[in-house]
Amino acid sequence: MDELNQNYLARVCLWVNNYGDGEGLTRELFAETYGKVMGDHYAIKWESEYRHNIMAMVNYFGLGSEDGQKFCDMIMKQMAKYEQRVGHKR
Repeated sequence: MDELNQNYLARVCLWVNNYGDGEGLTRELFAETYGKVMGDHYAIKWESEYRHNIMAMVNYFGLGSEDGQKFCDMIMKQMAKYEQRVGHKR
């Protein structure tokens, strides 16, 4: 059975509720990750349809999605920036 780690989820929640400038998911980051066309598509989904709801966006990508993993990788990249700024250790 896979394990859902509370400490890791808490780190994600801290980032979601406290990230600063340059630490969130931006249209530029979506374009850098997915290219202009799909980046715009996913950024609009993220901003307008799912209103920055990580769980809804992950559900949109579905199981085993390469683009879904890229989305998670973007979150990890931005979380690292946030955690470096606030001095949290992994």
